[in-house]
Amino acid sequence: MRLPFAHSLTLATAIALISTPAFADRSFTDQMGREVVVADKIERSVVLFHQALDVVAQLDATAQVAGVLVDWDKRLSPGFRKITPEFIDIAKPGELRAVNMESLLELDPDLVIIPHFMDAAVIKQLEDANIPTIALAFADLPESQYGKTDPELEDEKAAYTAGVTGAVELLGEIYGKEEQAEKLVAAMAKGRAIADERTAGIPEEDRTRVYLASSETSTRGAGKYTGLIIEQAGGFNVAGELHGNATVTLEQVLAWNPEVIIVEERSVEAYEAITTKAEWAEIDAVKNGKVYLLPEFVRPNGHPAPESLGLGEAYLGSLFYPELYADLDLEAMVQDYYQTFYRIGYARD
Repeated sequence: MRLPFAHSLTLATAIALISTPAFADRSFTDQMGREVVVADKIERSVVLFHQALDVVAQLDATAQVAGVLVDWDKRLSPGFRKITPEFIDIAKPGELRAVNMESLLELDPDLVIIPHFMDAAVIKQLEDANIPTIALAFADLPESQYGKTDPELEDEKAAYTAGVTGAVELLGEIYGKEEQAEKLVAAMAKGRAIADERTAGIPEEDRTRVYLASSETSTRGAGKYTGLIIEQAGGFNVAGELHGNATVTLEQVLAWNPEVIIVEERSVEAYEAITTKAEWAEIDAVKNGKVYLLPEFVRPNGHPAPESLGLGEAYLGSLFYPELYADLDLEAMVQDYYQTFYRIGYARD
């Protein structure tokens, strides 16, 4: 017996609903103002932004990651391999600005996370392939600054604070880790409040003069979180007159004559050069033994990380003004943070 067309269509639809998994797609606005629809449950994401990968680890969502960027460990820190050994042998289909589409498609991702400065042609390729793609900036950017690695911001503190908080909350929702995201945001706010109370309000004329060495010949000026974390710690970034990642000469650093030099944890060679080469010896920071190789959780980088607010600003302040932090057990703070969000104790190699 032939079924009426309408009846057969209804029956076919019902069978399809029974035989096909039902996913309630969700819509999110990413940090470039793009509306992105993603599946109800993320199982095979590809994360091509190291800052986002750090947050994913803190949210305990690494099991939902099928691929990462090529140099993830170098861009975070060597210690991050201990935190996420599962990423060592995982697929690596792209970089911060480029993607191997063939390798990416082989992973059949349900989501790709990229930096807001990913090449526009790559973003279009991902969209054309119907792959949900979330762009993150870790800053609340005006539309005119989308895609810029050194954005011009009227209020860096407000923009970066809202941006890193928003990124954590967004990733928490996407990965179904809202409770952990809420804890992480609270830890960030707690650490920020400590720095605000003790050192962030020091008048500019009384601030410690600080130079960041990202290598022996490079630093960071305005448009990066670097300046804000130094400010939060009660310091003055002597390179603040520059913009973004900047090449500098030793003569320029000698002219600035900083009281303190801080070196990123991933720049051991720069630290050794500054502390041993004769040409650096006349700088006050070197003469007074105030050159510091920072622990990985400070991250005075281009974008803020949750641990930068939760731990880094207070830690940096304790280097500049130890007397203002004498009553605070920073070691206990660090261990508690690492156990809570990385599920591992912190030990500096």
